[in-house]
Amino acid sequence: MAIGDLIREFEPDESLALIHATATVRLGATSAADLFANCRFEVSDGQSFTGIASLLERFHTCFSYGTDFGVESVAVPFGHAFVVSGQGSSRSERLENEIARKIEKRWRAAIDPAIGARIAFLNGPRAERDDVKVYFGTGAFVPARGERPVGTVEIEPLGAGSAQIPVLGDTGRPAGLYRAQEALTFGSAQDLAPAFVDWPAREGFLFFLGRGSLSLPAYRPLQVLGLEKNGSHPDYRIRRNEPRHEPDGDDIEDEFVVSFRGDNEFLIRYRADARASRLRRRARPGRFAITGVVEPRRHQWPVSDHWWLDLDAESMMTGSSLAPKVRSIAVRQGAVHCYDWRSFSEDRKVARTYTLERAAVRGRGELGILRRQDSGPFGFLERPVEQKPVVFIAADDTTDPYSLDWIDFAAGAEIAFRREGLGSLWGVGYDQAEIVLAPAGADWSMRASGGVLYRASRDQEFEAFDEIPWSPGGQVALGPLILTMLEGSGGK
Repeated sequence: MAIGDLIREFEPDESLALIHATATVRLGATSAADLFANCRFEVSDGQSFTGIASLLERFHTCFSYGTDFGVESVAVPFGHAFVVSGQGSSRSERLENEIARKIEKRWRAAIDPAIGARIAFLNGPRAERDDVKVYFGTGAFVPARGERPVGTVEIEPLGAGSAQIPVLGDTGRPAGLYRAQEALTFGSAQDLAPAFVDWPAREGFLFFLGRGSLSLPAYRPLQVLGLEKNGSHPDYRIRRNEPRHEPDGDDIEDEFVVSFRGDNEFLIRYRADARASRLRRRARPGRFAITGVVEPRRHQWPVSDHWWLDLDAESMMTGSSLAPKVRSIAVRQGAVHCYDWRSFSEDRKVARTYTLERAAVRGRGELGILRRQDSGPFGFLERPVEQKPVVFIAADDTTDPYSLDWIDFAAGAEIAFRREGLGSLWGVGYDQAEIVLAPAGADWSMRASGGVLYRASRDQEFEAFDEIPWSPGGQVALGPLILTMLEGSGGK
């Protein structure tokens, strides 16, 4: 497993949910090099550190994994940080880019390319003029410029008042949930955390929304914790909102009730991915079932002899950075293996329930397809309400395609000792193919100017067609996914 893949697999530590340190510097006269390596920062317990680099070295997470010699651990740095100051600086964007490059250069082997290293400067109206605060940790996520959230986090009062979303500083940008985001720490005021909601509370609060125990259902994997730091006072109770809202397991979502003294209560509600193209977890009429993953190839040559599919406790593809990975089905040099992340060991019995099928393609050789021996699904896709172009690489905020960029968090390959998502690998060529997915209820399923591979049943060979009919039982090779059409025409 590539080190770049490890950053997503740690168990969150409450003490690392949000860390902040303060330095007294003049931003207008301070270089990125000084902020990174020379400025003196002090944390809440009085410890001093020289530069952002030393903070990231001291406060980091660890990933544990099994080897032939036992369980070992790897230190994984936090690659995202917020710099909050009341000074303002016309150089902030330049400083953001330069500090991020320094982090990537120093810890290149440990930075997941799907997450990267990012720095964001925010205005802090209550900060002392010469104070610069740095916030980082499990719950600190910096979205890319122009990036839109794929999921939602809402705070809704149980009573009078309207719902709010946590925002980042004075930017007004939603604080979550973004494509590669794993957690969110937010407070009741801007001086408690970079992400906050303007909430009229008698005492400040600070919440961490992040991955919980593996014993939680795979479709509701997160927990909410109250943090006692940065001046917050956790004088409240938190519980899951049952039985008022019981998810059916089709999406990764949940909600919690926070109760303060008296009758002041509100909900914290999240959904990991709200897009129509998100991975679904339950069979419905007219959906596509994902019944296989295609061996990664480029120009008809294998790009890696080590690639894998990540599954949750229900043997569904993870499909989100928030979803806990229970096992990985890996192909190494053509052999199928299963790695169990709970026991840090290989599971040969489970590995035998998967196979690498060699499927013929008329005039084009063959496809390697990783599938279950019983042909069961890894997840499902809903047909859109209107026809949409299909893409595999994260789209910018000017388009609204049927984006399958979540595949990067469900399947990957090791390329030159670095993890690459299968969606990104396939998208390099497929995003130019102009594949269009049919709306629900149409008698065709997809079209492509360059042709889409289709077979009417599993015992036939694949063949390229410009238009694919909607034919239950038929299979389509759409990038790295093998889709099987279910009975029904779809629709809401």
